[in-house]
Amino acid sequence: MFASNIKTLQLIVLNIVFLSATNMGQISSDSSAENSPLKSTSRISVKYDKSNDVTLVSLKSITITRYDQEKQLARNFPQHQMEFEAFYEFKGQTPKSEESVEKVTLRFRCVSNRYIFLRGQELVVALDREIKGKDRGFSLGNTQYKSLTPEFNTVFKEVMDITVPSDAVKKFSAAQMLEFFVGPIVYRLTDKQLDAIKEFGKPLDQL
Repeated sequence: MFASNIKTLQLIVLNIVFLSATNMGQISSDSSAENSPLKSTSRISVKYDKSNDVTLVSLKSITITRYDQEKQLARNFPQHQMEFEAFYEFKGQTPKSEESVEKVTLRFRCVSNRYIFLRGQELVVALDREIKGKDRGFSLGNTQYKSLTPEFNTVFKEVMDITVPSDAVKKFSAAQMLEFFVGPIVYRLTDKQLDAIKEFGKPLDQL
């Protein structure tokens, strides 16, 4: 009887030791994953400047198109191509806290056979506009504006930048549908493009 109790106690102790070791290993693994440097992917560029100890995370350029049902609002605007990019930076190789990344820059590049916007535009974001009970929107303010010298007098480029709180990108990532109202023109992102933004914002979501 006594020997049986000893064996039972030994088994209990061994199980406790095993579970503790497993949990410690999991914690260590999770910690390593959180602290490991970000890496570039097909949709995201990550560049670490060792001399300044700063990491730049960029959403690679994607072409966003006008939303078909809103074209009547933009009928006076010529056809054009709109490219969207975004980027943020932080000290070190991994963001440590929300204070690490307070601002994100959104960039809109317009290419056409003439200048389209001519000045900065108000940027309004619409989330889940066709999902009942979830649709919401907010203004992010007015963009900065820069026009580039025409190429061969046929290619006209405009760049509109706006710096927004990182929390805005977190809201993008939580949405199922995302639209940008750049002045009077509405651009709806595809599911794949929204997935790219979610990948871009994932490090921010973990802060």
